[in-house]
Amino acid sequence: MSAYTLTRSTAIERDTACGSHVYVLQVVCTSLDGRDPNVFVYHEGMPTDPIHGDLFSNVASLSDMNEIPFKKTVLALGTTVLALQPRELLGVDSVAAGVDTSTTTIPYYRTTDVTLELPNMMEYERCWNIIVKDVMALASNQDAYKRTHQDQTINI
Repeated sequence: MSAYTLTRSTAIERDTACGSHVYVLQVVCTSLDGRDPNVFVYHEGMPTDPIHGDLFSNVASLSDMNEIPFKKTVLALGTTVLALQPRELLGVDSVAAGVDTSTTTIPYYRTTDVTLELPNMMEYERCWNIIVKDVMALASNQDAYKRTHQDQTINI
């Protein structure tokens, strides 16, 4: 059973400020069965970072899906709205350890889309294949988690 749809845009070739070319890979994830489609993890840029802006980190793991808040991105309007998850989804361990999650900043967030600038078409295809493989692994882990959290009766 399919859980997600990944849609990639046509490769866009773009010139950079230093005169080289990059190929832009844009991927959007949607859910087919009500799962959270915010599967791409970003690290929020800090003012002291040498590279400005938010950086793509990884495709979310099962624990990332429960612990990292998501940010809704409205690409057509160019605005971003932070959507906070309920406190219990931020991680039972952090609350149990006495960490006040109401004031703790999580420098990571999840979103439904990723944009990568790649040096050539081989890297473009390689990154696309890695994203597909990682999202498939996430869906498989979510299915396994659901199976292990259901009562089972076996007659032998």
